[in-house]
Amino acid sequence: MRPIILVILIIICPVIAANDLLEEIAEIISSQHIAKPIKPDFSTIIPDSVNKYLQTIDPYSKYLTATEYKQLQNNNYIGIGAKLVPSDQGVLIVPFYQGHAFKAGIDQPMLLLSLNGISVKTMSISNIINLFKKNDKIVVESLLDNIPRINTVTRQPYILPSVQVIKAQPTYIRINKFVARKTADKLKNILYNEELYNKIIIDLREATGGDLYETLDCLSLFLPPEKLLVTTINNNNQTRKYYSIPSQIIFDKITLLVGPRTASSAEIFAKALQYYQHAILVGQKTYGKCVSQTYIKLSDGSALKLTNLKLFYPDDTFCDGEGLVPDILLDDKQLYTQF
Repeated sequence: MRPIILVILIIICPVIAANDLLEEIAEIISSQHIAKPIKPDFSTIIPDSVNKYLQTIDPYSKYLTATEYKQLQNNNYIGIGAKLVPSDQGVLIVPFYQGHAFKAGIDQPMLLLSLNGISVKTMSISNIINLFKKNDKIVVESLLDNIPRINTVTRQPYILPSVQVIKAQPTYIRINKFVARKTADKLKNILYNEELYNKIIIDLREATGGDLYETLDCLSLFLPPEKLLVTTINNNNQTRKYYSIPSQIIFDKITLLVGPRTASSAEIFAKALQYYQHAILVGQKTYGKCVSQTYIKLSDGSALKLTNLKLFYPDDTFCDGEGLVPDILLDDKQLYTQF
């Protein structure tokens, strides 16, 4: 009889564990999501059922496997070190500065034509991404100033820096992401040690957000203390206001480059500097995301990314779905070639 009991236990235990995890997820969603939804009843597999449900209440919440969550925490990615960006011409391949694609010769935005001989002209970005994942070594055919280019790039692990100095005169700084306990210190170090020549350009075109509180620390580098930066409202309708703290290096008229992928906390950063007249915004209308997410680690090492706060600008406006309008507007070509 013992062997039979052991076999039954082996079959049942994983089911019980999965059910326990689903119950844990359901409880957290109902108690901590900004919408305070009725506790969901998950009856199918993870992560499909969870992510399908989360998309019905907001587009930003997500379930991450333990591996995905670990990669996110380490800021580690596997790829060629570039983003795919839609434009009026087609899909642009936009390299990360000093990333794999950049070092392979794709050192500025280019119009993507084909991958390993397969035309991508009519493909969606998600299908192009899947094509990238099929091979480790990729022959990229692109177009720059109407001149065809062919570069071979290898997919491999890389770490995307939160802040980079692109050039020194004038000081051109790119913020890729606001990373907790990293970005503000790195930015402060750059501002103290670079010869700034009284002109600073901060590039937020591909900054899709990051840690809200790190963003507020970064704002304090540029603004006098006690300036209202953001107001948050949680799912119990509790309001909290956040102000700049005394740590500033005040510069007049910073140029902020923004675009359609500038989102979330990057929009908070841009709006505060624009509102207090410490920066002008150059580029295109931003994404328009005024909600914040938090990561909640689960018992098996996986995690939930849940929308938990509404964000209001210093002028008390709620930007969700609206976006910021730049002071100086650029077309698609100018947005990626002027700077």
